[in-house]
Amino acid sequence: MPSTLVIHHLRVSQSECIVWLCEELGIDYKLVCHDRDQQTLLAPDVYKELSPLRTAPVIEDVDTYTPNLDHIRLAESQACIEWICRKHGQGRLLNKPWDPNWKEWLFWWHFTHGSFQPTCQMKLLAAALPEDHPGLKVANSRIDHYLDLIEQRLSKSRFLVGDELTAADIQMVFP
Repeated sequence: MPSTLVIHHLRVSQSECIVWLCEELGIDYKLVCHDRDQQTLLAPDVYKELSPLRTAPVIEDVDTYTPNLDHIRLAESQACIEWICRKHGQGRLLNKPWDPNWKEWLFWWHFTHGSFQPTCQMKLLAAALPEDHPGLKVANSRIDHYLDLIEQRLSKSRFLVGDELTAADIQMVFP
């Protein structure tokens, strides 16, 4: 029996990219939707049981085919994307070191969560500060710079890493 992939989808979260990834790869999956707590806007209590991080996405993969692997539960966007691409997508959407544009792919793959996402969060938090606060100025400057980089890249190619969709593009959907 093949594996059964379950996506625990927290609405308005990074799990959006996991759903999109599976659709792009044509992978069958079961979608379990969760709503945020109305008071705190955090993940519901069920996420305590799914992951110690209590963040989305979380995937579960029940595999009765692969020896020594019967069930895995995984959190963190990049880990989920890589797992799905390697296990269910035969490596599609993940560039390899021998690919001509691997260096660009590696940069954009890490840029989203290493630089862009933390800056977006900083901007979100800094929005409550007075307009002339240095923290808000830094956040705005970085966001503008990063958006310019993305715009420059996309003006030269259809996607971040050339003319084909990759996992780097997919995770950019919800930085």
